Amino acid sequence: MLQRIALGAVGIAALLVTMGAMAASKMADRMERLRAEKLEPRFEKLKPVSLPKTPPKPGEWLAEFAELGQSVAEYRAGKPERPTPERRTIYLQPIGEFAGARAKILSATADYTERFFGLPVRTLETLPLSEIPPTARRRNPHPGGGQEQILAPYLIEQVLFARKPRDAIAILGLTNVDLYPGPSWNYAFGQAAPDLGVGVWSLYRNGDPEESAAAFRLCLKRAIATATHELGHLFGVMHCVAWECQMNGVNHQEEADSRPLDLCPACLQKVIWFGGADPEKRYRRLAEFARQQGLTTETSRFEKKAALCVGSPRTRAP
Repeated sequence: MLQRIALGAVGIAALLVTMGAMAASKMADRMERLRAEKLEPRFEKLKPVSLPKTPPKPGEWLAEFAELGQSVAEYRAGKPERPTPERRTIYLQPIGEFAGARAKILSATADYTERFFGLPVRTLETLPLSEIPPTARRRNPHPGGGQEQILAPYLIEQVLFARKPRDAIAILGLTNVDLYPGPSWNYAFGQAAPDLGVGVWSLYRNGDPEESAAAFRLCLKRAIATATHELGHLFGVMHCVAWECQMNGVNHQEEADSRPLDLCPACLQKVIWFGGADPEKRYRRLAEFARQQGLTTETSRFEKKAALCVGSPRTRAP
């Protein structure tokens, strides 16, 4: 009996390995098709300086969540609600106090976000943490936890959506308190509800920007990465699985830090189609921001991409 059970276990394990290999093969084919999608000429020119998505390591997002990604054609077929003259502003809602270096992070995030999407960004008056009820808070019960956390869906549905201005294309909350998306989760860097045009993200896991100039730059990079990622979701852009991209899903801080700050060519075409920004001007403005903040690597990358976008013809959208 024990031998039969053991043999059965081996057979099941072999079957699971075979099924896993088949799934991996299908995923690789899907990624290849996404990378081969014909983009507008001005975005095709960016493919040679873009990196294909590397296979996930154990514990990384794609190792735990089977996602198919999203082509440009699929994105447009989803008909995301695009900005209009009456409704085109991105609002940032601070939740809790922001002082010193964290106030500078907030201001810089607003600046970067405007350059990134080519849409106006306004920062609202701070919302006191006292307005968040105990039922939407907890002490992290998971190993290594214990810190205060706020329930992200509560902030999205009960707080931010109610404060969304009439001219907002999106509203994004920002807090220094850690977030969690549900009882079984340890934490979340941020969360978005595209159907509401509302998202939230936290600086809690970004390090102490008061510690040093290097710590400030790291905190800033993490803040602007999460802000633009969540806003990308609010504008209908799904996780990218084909390229190394700001829209890659991430499972932990090391994986988040490995993402580039910029979008891949396909996700960039989605965002440009959504908001109508000029790619060359966008990259020039992003390079200026990176230079002002001492982000040397990003300055070089943005300048290189700006040069590739010079004089690129635009394919007329149907």
